[in-house]
Amino acid sequence: MAGSNWRKAAWGMPLAVLGALTGAGFVASDWWPLEIPAHFRPQLAVACLVVLALAAMLRARRAAAGALVLALANAAPLVPYAGSAFSATAAGPGDLKVLTLNLWGRRTDPQAFQELLRREDPDIVLLTELPRSLRHLLSGLDERYPYQLLERHASSRDVMLLSRWRPVRWEFDRSSGPSRPVLAADLCPEAGEPCVRLIGLHAVRPFGHRRANRDRQYAAAARLAAAGPHLPTVLMGDLNVTPWAASFARLLEESGLEDASGQRRGAATWRSRSLLLGLPLDHILTSPEVAVIDSYLGRNVGSDHFPVVARLAIRPAAGTSRPDRPQNASHSPGSRSDASGRISAAPSTRGLLTRGSTGTLESRPEGGGASSSEARSGEACSQSSQASADSASGMRSCSEATSALAGTVTIVHETRSSLRLRSHNPANASGAPSVAKK
Repeated sequence: MAGSNWRKAAWGMPLAVLGALTGAGFVASDWWPLEIPAHFRPQLAVACLVVLALAAMLRARRAAAGALVLALANAAPLVPYAGSAFSATAAGPGDLKVLTLNLWGRRTDPQAFQELLRREDPDIVLLTELPRSLRHLLSGLDERYPYQLLERHASSRDVMLLSRWRPVRWEFDRSSGPSRPVLAADLCPEAGEPCVRLIGLHAVRPFGHRRANRDRQYAAAARLAAAGPHLPTVLMGDLNVTPWAASFARLLEESGLEDASGQRRGAATWRSRSLLLGLPLDHILTSPEVAVIDSYLGRNVGSDHFPVVARLAIRPAAGTSRPDRPQNASHSPGSRSDASGRISAAPSTRGLLTRGSTGTLESRPEGGGASSSEARSGEACSQSSQASADSASGMRSCSEATSALAGTVTIVHETRSSLRLRSHNPANASGAPSVAKK
């Protein structure tokens, strides 16, 4: 009798622990400890299979049945990622190739990174967890990626966009917090192909109060994806969430986007390609107008994250229009999408002007000298006035924009070959922006 009770306790303890972890992962709760087990579905499924095998060997039928139920419960969310979820789409001249990579600060090898870009040759690159200095990392890339958007806030959540397609609208939404930007940019090729909206972010980890901050980042991304005008949309970055978590499903539902990771069979992107040793935290999401031709992981370049690459075919939705000129003025808090179709979700930084600080546009012809502060302010006014003609509300006047040149300074440097958005935080002891200079 005692031996029977001991055997029941021996099987009951691991089954109870596995059952509690499995059930917690299915609970859609705002209490962050209940979400964490959901990110480890592959590991829990394997643990349940191990218990099942042991129970079968020892002929413990009830324990084996319980372990089988738990293994199936953990394996079910993984089934959509067991094989390709996309039909083979013929590649065409309008295909778009994108790449997202968490650089892990200065640990990424600049030479390996540049070799990665040469090998994959993506049209659009989103970088997260940037190093303090980008000089060596971006050296020689101005011709390959003439448009580079970056706003520094001395945060590991800063994001940077490298693009061959011209940004005609862009903003850094900071509604979830000043150090947690969500970048949105409407990007257009030179001619022919439809424009796309690119949304990029580095979400905070879902521990403690940070879980609510991460969810606010998701909400901002979903708003930007839905803002007019409607364009084929790609959201990518380090989302710090696995595809089988309830919060990931909620992001897909609120944004109307689809997960592109089924093509790469759900391979992990952090620490290891294996789902048993790593986690798939980096994602590329697409709107229904974007067909996924292929998605896979690039070679490791020194980061603890693998590059995620996707080749896409853009199928413009009926009624979409091609933006013709940049619209990138600062918006006041509470502004929303308006008739002009500008991306808007406040508070944010929009291209030329920085909310709560100052903005100038530095514009010079190639080979020309530096323009005076008056000329820069005048150019900013000219651009701001041009954008004002397209919008009846939500934009600061030129006089407001140029009245106080103090605090954080955002500079857009535009030539025929480059457009770069840069920010300098005066708290930075070095007194200079940590970006690659031409």
